[in-house]
Amino acid sequence: MMRYRSIVERHPNGRPRVATRLALSGALVFGAAAGVGVLTLSSGAGATTAAPRLSLMRQNGASTVVSQHRLSGGQAVVVLRQGDVTSTFAGPIGSTLSTTHTSHEAEASVTSPNTKTAGHVKFESARTVYEDALAVGFTKTEALNILRSAHVSLSQVVPDSILASPCANVSGGGGSSKSCTVETGIQTPANGDWYLGNQISTTGQDDGFSELDILSGWTSYPSGNTTVEWNPQSYTSEGNCKTVTWSLGFDGIGISESGSVCPSAEEPTSGDNGGKWVGCDGAPEGAPAVNVDHSPAGTSDAVTANVKMGWALGC
Repeated sequence: MMRYRSIVERHPNGRPRVATRLALSGALVFGAAAGVGVLTLSSGAGATTAAPRLSLMRQNGASTVVSQHRLSGGQAVVVLRQGDVTSTFAGPIGSTLSTTHTSHEAEASVTSPNTKTAGHVKFESARTVYEDALAVGFTKTEALNILRSAHVSLSQVVPDSILASPCANVSGGGGSSKSCTVETGIQTPANGDWYLGNQISTTGQDDGFSELDILSGWTSYPSGNTTVEWNPQSYTSEGNCKTVTWSLGFDGIGISESGSVCPSAEEPTSGDNGGKWVGCDGAPEGAPAVNVDHSPAGTSDAVTANVKMGWALGC
């Protein structure tokens, strides 16, 4: 436990930021449904001298960039607003963001870059896990727990095998929800035939007027990848709020994630790559999950962290 404390104390949240200024470029494109957008972040040429810039393309909708900045660990944080829904994203520079929302649901996703084509594998530090979680609204205790869960897995492999820790938060409408995925390299051989572990921490809360009836956090990968192990695997009813831990073992490596799951139940998301809470409860909800992805040679390991909530009146 002292190890985690020392990590945080050496890198406090208030540490002065890196002097390099972040240049952002990309496009926000709206499809046929209003409120759908995509934003791509990149460091860009001249990032150390040019003021932050953002290129937007709009169709059938509008979005406002509330803020954008760089964390001390080098990650990017961007806040977008569409109508009454605000989405916050944290992840590597070069990530791709997307948001969708309707009258009773909202979703946010962040996709990390493909590390297989980066020329060399750049592992993230424990600090990025902690900072990313804080950036999207997890408390210090929650962020430290996310880091602890990752470390338990990493201690069985090699230190510093975190490939990405993208996080997303979506707030407004009927509440707020947030999710972080810690992607680790269980097997990352030089030939690119990788096995990747994902620990997904997801929490949500209603707005005190509407009530949440859906909360889910899951990962997704490009074509060619396959989910080979996952938990939860089936519908699990809960009579009272309690801490639930989902674990799995692969190639002698164990990964796990915990969260407070309340009535009525948690079940796997479509595709068996995350956790979905269903019910109608005013308490803070959780939807922890774990999975292992097989990313064969020639495919991208760009992981997408997704979070979604739904709400209703008197559900």
